[in-house]
Amino acid sequence: MGHPVQYAQRLLQGLYHQGEGQALFGQRLLAGKIMPLLALSFLLGAALAPVSSSSYADPMPEGPAADPSTSLYHFNQARHFERDGQWDKAEAEFRQAVFRAPNDYLNYVRLAAYLASFGKTNEAISNYQKAIALNPNDPMLHFSLGGLYESLGEYASAKREYEQGVRQNPEYVYGYYNLAKVLMQSADYNEAEAAFQRFLAKYPNHYEAQRYLANLYLVNNKPEQAANAYETIKRNFPDKFSDSINLARALTQADAPELALEELKTAYAKEGNKADILEAMGNAHIALGQDAYAIHNYEQSYALDETRYPLLLKVAEGYQKEQKNDQAIGALKKYLDVQPENQQIHHWYANLLVQQKQYNQAYSELNGVLDKTQDPKERYQLEKEIAFVLQSKGDIDDAITKYEALLQEPESYGDAQLKTNLAIAYHKTGQLDKAAPLYETVYRQLPQASEAEIEQKQVLGNDLANVLTQLADQSYQQQQYQQAGTLYAQATQYASAQNAMPFVGLGNAHFALQQLDLAETAYAQALSRDPQNVLASLYLGKVQLQRNMPDAAIEQLEGLVRNPGLESGLRRDAYLTLGDAYQQAGKLKDAALSYEQAQGIAQPATGSLQPQINQQTNQQANTSDTINALPDANRQQDINLLLTQGNLWQQLKEFPKAKAAYEKVLQIEPNNAKAHYNLGIVYNELGQLPQSVSAYQQAIKADPNFQESRYGLAVTYEKQQKYKDALSTYQEYLKAPNALYAPQAQERVDLLQQALKPAAKQG
Repeated sequence: MGHPVQYAQRLLQGLYHQGEGQALFGQRLLAGKIMPLLALSFLLGAALAPVSSSSYADPMPEGPAADPSTSLYHFNQARHFERDGQWDKAEAEFRQAVFRAPNDYLNYVRLAAYLASFGKTNEAISNYQKAIALNPNDPMLHFSLGGLYESLGEYASAKREYEQGVRQNPEYVYGYYNLAKVLMQSADYNEAEAAFQRFLAKYPNHYEAQRYLANLYLVNNKPEQAANAYETIKRNFPDKFSDSINLARALTQADAPELALEELKTAYAKEGNKADILEAMGNAHIALGQDAYAIHNYEQSYALDETRYPLLLKVAEGYQKEQKNDQAIGALKKYLDVQPENQQIHHWYANLLVQQKQYNQAYSELNGVLDKTQDPKERYQLEKEIAFVLQSKGDIDDAITKYEALLQEPESYGDAQLKTNLAIAYHKTGQLDKAAPLYETVYRQLPQASEAEIEQKQVLGNDLANVLTQLADQSYQQQQYQQAGTLYAQATQYASAQNAMPFVGLGNAHFALQQLDLAETAYAQALSRDPQNVLASLYLGKVQLQRNMPDAAIEQLEGLVRNPGLESGLRRDAYLTLGDAYQQAGKLKDAALSYEQAQGIAQPATGSLQPQINQQTNQQANTSDTINALPDANRQQDINLLLTQGNLWQQLKEFPKAKAAYEKVLQIEPNNAKAHYNLGIVYNELGQLPQSVSAYQQAIKADPNFQESRYGLAVTYEKQQKYKDALSTYQEYLKAPNALYAPQAQERVDLLQQALKPAAKQG
């Protein structure tokens, strides 16, 4: 409908069309019909009350009393010519009457009435003014003059004359009726109400006055009184009542939209499918929160009468409330086809396009509005929105350039949104050193007076925490653990109640610095914020393990590996750490099984994004069908893990499982001396001595300096009763410096030499 003041003016001044044709709604609303201007001012009074200016006319003279030198003679002549239709002669005689008796105010009244009847309103006004100058205390003169001013639309002058009339004759209540209408036209609504009420106190059944007052209540934003007044009219004048739409408007505004809809259904039944009825129905549905019905009504109304294009704005608003932005955009586009210069609607249209991620079109629309905007503050806001669109559509560098330029404008002082958007842009482009101080500046400036402001500050603080965490991660990766810890600690001050990552990072930094108590506290704080945080659970288990608390670590990690949603790389790491904990607790079989679980999980080639913590055993190896294609670091980790598994199975006397582990090592690295050596031991335990010999020989070939392989080979030769081979191998072993089993080897050499002596003599 538009601005309420504009609506009131349209309502009262007849600029709102209703029904078929171009009947002026304001006049119909306020008078119940189109009131013709009263050409004869003396008939004005007659139209309103039994008193009229015609009472001033003298009787026709009798006999010879008609003297051409008297005004009465000329008045009678004027009446004679008037009856014969000789209007020019009649007017001339009226003027002669005034000329003959210029001090008789009645002559001015007669001439004024005649002039008014022929539309010579200004001259009629002049004559009434002369009459009033001669007789200022006649209220009917003021009423007649007020009527002429009213006919010209000079409501201030009409008001002045009517007020003078009712002051002189307060008992003449029709004067209040005239005054009320003029007050209404000049938007003096409260005074108009009082004047109508004064009139209706004497004439309570005056239909038109009741309609005027009801409509006035509606315009003056008194919907309850308006509804009551319309209901009274409907009850007292059932055959005349035609204000169902206005009654519905009043009921809607009076928070009785259900009753309004019932009234509109009655109007619809009487008048059919009309645009004004459908619009009023839409308003009632809006009041009931029935947006879909309202949209349908508004669209129907507009379809019947396209001059009601402002309804398209209501349609757009309804669709936007229903989150149907595409339809809202369509409605605004139709409106702009009719009103292309409405920059406010272009702006709204652009904002909807942004919400629909139609950034290129939004960018064009906003620039179009900017081109036609002069106000510096409005231009600043538009420039900021354009920068945001650039940022949203991926032109972040251009957005940053625009944001930085806007920061130089005076309007940017205290503009938290601008600085926040720029900080986000810096953050997204990796300019963390710029993003962090900007986030912090805005954070410190934001008020916390309302719940919404507190929430906004918390969101901004969390963004700052994330930037500081990323900066800390960079320091951590550069092994600057002290600096990383400082940044992580700062991040914890701003993080939201659910953001555990700064605490995880802080724990990692403390762990790297071997500040285990502090690390454990940080991980515990992370878990208090996010009990499902797998990183904190994993790293807490690592800390407990390093603090020789294997049982606590086992409890922590057993729960973690049961998590079905655990990402594969973290699951692998958790099994590896759990294996270490089992080893530390002396649960070797559990340790071996845990390592096997880890071995079956492929680790992502990129590894974890979180800073990694050194572990007791070589971990995070990667296995796959294309095992030889693994990166060197992962290959070595996998080899070490398999060697550890084999050692555990050996200790548990599970030699076939140990053999399988070592063979997997040789699939990755065929010349791995340790795997061949350990296979030699396993074959020995399995009684497969030839295979054991071969394994030891392969170990020596792979690494001639791996002397323990010679010792194992010597022992195996001896078991095979190949004493000479055993003796020479022991002797070769003893040549190695710092041979681990030198005493045992020397003892075997001495025994073998003793055993072989008789055989040498006999030879």
